[in-house]
Amino acid sequence: MALRYLTPQDVLWINLQVTRRVLKFEWVGLEEAVNAQFGYGSSQDVVGQASTFVTCFLRKAPFEFGNEGTALVALATFLRLNGLRLTVEDGSAVEWIRAVGSDAVRAAVTADFSDAIEHVDDRSVQQVATLSLERYAKAIEELGTPPFRPTPIEHGFRGQETWTGPGNVRDYLG
Repeated sequence: MALRYLTPQDVLWINLQVTRRVLKFEWVGLEEAVNAQFGYGSSQDVVGQASTFVTCFLRKAPFEFGNEGTALVALATFLRLNGLRLTVEDGSAVEWIRAVGSDAVRAAVTADFSDAIEHVDDRSVQQVATLSLERYAKAIEELGTPPFRPTPIEHGFRGQETWTGPGNVRDYLG
């Protein structure tokens, strides 16, 4: 069986679904992370390739935010496209993806699955990714939101400071 891989465009689409925004991203980092799916030689160690992919993706963090959520869905999608399933449950997925390593990926993969898609070969990457998005909805809600960073204070006329962020500037100045 030939392995199926995610393209950079697939990962861009997954990030859009996770964050619900079109984000700036580093193209080279995204390409390097996506290329980490491929193995040397015969490329038949799906779990090893998945582990390399997710750890490289998290290290490169090519998007402004939402990298962990995107990595979770992309990992689950890559595995499912290749006949395996990520066994991590939605409630523990946030902690798991933040502490993921190669041993954690290997321990969290099974060939036993039951889901809405029986014949993955007949499905597009987006259809399989949608299943992963639904499965990890709670985790994605947390992982797909931008980190709160108050908008910096800008200088106005004659040294006046103008607050451009939400709330009151005194809340952030201490």
